[in-house]
Amino acid sequence: SGHIMKMVIIHDLAESLVGDHMPDNISSEKKQLVEDKAMKKIISKLPNSLRKNYLHIWNEYNGNITINAKFVHNMDKLEMALQAKEYEFEGYPKEVLQPFIKSATDYISKERFDDVFEILQTINDDSKRI
Repeated sequence: SGHIMKMVIIHDLAESLVGDHMPDNISSEKKQLVEDKAMKKIISKLPNSLRKNYLHIWNEYNGNITINAKFVHNMDKLEMALQAKEYEFEGYPKEVLQPFIKSATDYISKERFDDVFEILQTINDDSKRI
């Protein structure tokens, strides 16, 4: 839906200013504060109605309660695993990339996203190229 597409785009906006941090490098609370500040800066010049809409979508994503937010979080993790697998096929060391795939596999919600979990299992199979 259009709402999900907006969420996909909006969730990466803050990272355009602050970068994408691995969980080991920064606490989730600190990461959230830094990204919230960046997001508010990015949308500060937008018209009020658009700013409110984008902030609502941002907060929905970060709350990770709605099915839309959970879906976007899972797709973000899947994309990370796919990118790691692509880097592996380009010759980067597997031991450097495996934590990204493991992180995605550990995160994906098996209960609601079985298809995504199956894709991750395929990514984790050494013999297959995606």
